[in-house]
Amino acid sequence: MYWRFGHQNASVIDHLLENGNVSLEELLEQDDLIQECKAQNSKLIEYLREPAVLQQLLGYITSDDLEERARFKYPFIACEVIACEAWGIFESALSNPDILVKFWEFLDRPPPLNPMQASYFAKVIGVFLMKRTNEMLQFIKSQPEVVPKLLLHMSTSAIMDLLLKIISMEESPDGKGTWLSEQGLMPWLVNRLDPNFDAEVHSIASQVLLDIIAISQSSHPEQPSIGTNVLIDELKSEVLVSQLVGFMLQGDAPYSSSTLINGVTIFIELIRRNNSDYDVEPLAPNTTEPVREAVDLSDLLKVLASRIEDFKELLIVPRSVKGPIDTSIGKQAPLGFERLKICEMFAELLHCSNMAVLNSRPIISVSPDGTVKVPTVALNDADNCNMSLRSGIVSNGKSGDTDDELGIEKSDGDAQKEVGEKNKRNSKAGSLHNGVSASTESAEDHAATTDDHTTSAPHIITTILQSPIIASIYSNTNTPGDVLIPVGDFLKLQFVDHRIIPTCFDLFFQFPWNNFLHTVVYDMVHQVFHRPMGDIGRSDLNGTFIPPKSDHDITEGWNRRLTISIFKDGQLTKRITDAQRLNDYECAQPKGVRLGYMGHLTYIADETVRLLELYAQTSLLSTLYEYIDMEDWWNYVSKILKETKERDAQVLGGSRPNMIESHKPTIDDGNDDDFIDDNDDEYGNGSDFIGGVGGGHEGDVASDQASTLCLITCCTLNKTFLGNPHWSLYCFCFLDLC
Repeated sequence: MYWRFGHQNASVIDHLLENGNVSLEELLEQDDLIQECKAQNSKLIEYLREPAVLQQLLGYITSDDLEERARFKYPFIACEVIACEAWGIFESALSNPDILVKFWEFLDRPPPLNPMQASYFAKVIGVFLMKRTNEMLQFIKSQPEVVPKLLLHMSTSAIMDLLLKIISMEESPDGKGTWLSEQGLMPWLVNRLDPNFDAEVHSIASQVLLDIIAISQSSHPEQPSIGTNVLIDELKSEVLVSQLVGFMLQGDAPYSSSTLINGVTIFIELIRRNNSDYDVEPLAPNTTEPVREAVDLSDLLKVLASRIEDFKELLIVPRSVKGPIDTSIGKQAPLGFERLKICEMFAELLHCSNMAVLNSRPIISVSPDGTVKVPTVALNDADNCNMSLRSGIVSNGKSGDTDDELGIEKSDGDAQKEVGEKNKRNSKAGSLHNGVSASTESAEDHAATTDDHTTSAPHIITTILQSPIIASIYSNTNTPGDVLIPVGDFLKLQFVDHRIIPTCFDLFFQFPWNNFLHTVVYDMVHQVFHRPMGDIGRSDLNGTFIPPKSDHDITEGWNRRLTISIFKDGQLTKRITDAQRLNDYECAQPKGVRLGYMGHLTYIADETVRLLELYAQTSLLSTLYEYIDMEDWWNYVSKILKETKERDAQVLGGSRPNMIESHKPTIDDGNDDDFIDDNDDEYGNGSDFIGGVGGGHEGDVASDQASTLCLITCCTLNKTFLGNPHWSLYCFCFLDLC
């Protein structure tokens, strides 16, 4: 109320503005400038919105020639003034685009940018995007080579945050990210994962891709997301996935391990962030909440499933492990981050293969002779070269400047030629890998309509693989002709053919102290054992066994075949019992310790017991019994596993002590200092007194215990202060309160 009657003191800034001829530096020296801007001081806003003053204000943010006194103060205050969201300043800046053009030229500087200036620059542009979204986006799109300039500074976190903000705010009739897709954003980022670039370039490009995936996620509705967009569709397309997989498996490149690790991380994140098999509550009939669209990852799964054998070879002969290293338990050969990430990718591919959207459309053809035909989208050599050039950085009229600035010593012509040759090799690698014959059969012209920014329409080639399991299934059935299976079953077919899970078991027992690996392998076993096994036959209500109708059908039972592979090829039960005996031997040694995988091994054994119990009345059990040493397995389950589970179920530290027993009065020792024992007739015996039967107090155990303690205390003090005539009164008053 006091301020409403004009008793407040006029600010110093008002006096400066009223006097005229005030300079911007004088205002920036005032401590209450930011507060006055937040209070929307009309005189101050009118002064700051003048074009010359506003240009000078923005110039302080990006200036490199300020005095020592103002080097940190002026840029900070100028940024905070813009962040006060004064509407007049926004109007003035957008009405005079030359001011923003001059400010945008900050991105023309060579990397690396000053982190402080970059953060202020990104904050100012972000404020403009929040308050005047459409006008600011149109301004950004009108600037030449926006995406190349932003990507030139992708090692600066503030600039990458600005790029993500632009992605999240861009609106287009064709969907989010369309303009950035036309600028070649995703192909350029994937090209940065070329194994001939160093690990730092890979890390930065991978982080940008992971951030784009995170803001576009569709698996977690409670998390903010811009939803599916053109950029994600482009990243999961068969062309870019094939190019990235080709980079990852290029073994003769100097930084192939870095490319493999970052590429696998991208694929894992893409699957986890777009898992369409989420549990959601049904929407109300009249709800207006949009239904999330399931993301189809079939192209990603198809390309990776086709190269399963190549990834398995890296599990056996890793590129990053050179030999044993010194550890706390002696020289040990490390697992390596490369093999761990490949195992994680296999586990995520199993998750992905169970998505309903991937198993609704059969596209893989299998033949009676074991031939598997995989349709693959490929670009011709000229198109691959054009894509590489289109996605490259163009700065100041020259291509390839970024390579020099990132430490890649190549001439422009050599770099373009090398990229073109690598893409040429990668396009052919999809039709021939590890001695598997490929056929480039002519297919019908691709009917999909492409945008103007794309190259010529891709054509279809057919990759031919040989599958022993398919030939075996056809030999036991009367299925005529070719059969189509979905991509999810194609992945499980490859897992069975190349014994992927048994290979992961080998690593599980080979590296007993790597709990990250143990968790991944357990996850794979858990997935397989908890999926439907197809039509495997069960007993009817009368106990009569009904044989399966499609026990060996090609289109069903791939989870069942994976389970059989785990028991047959992986020798699951034998390895569990052998590992238990090895652990017992190690523990019996002097200073012996329990092996590191025993906890996860108990989980796997428990899952195995549940599986055998669940399918006890089916044909699956008789099949699995062929690969189980029943006497050895039963001894383990009935003794060691049972004892282990009982021990693990016990409360850590033992059971909780009984509070009643700890406060129960002891037996009378004959001394006169025990008042309760001397007065049993008046107060009842000890058991009746503490909430027992008889003349004791009523109430819960806690109140009985509290009353007991109060009585003992008062009576003891009464005997001690027997000569005090008032003490008995005080004691019984205190007892009454208790």
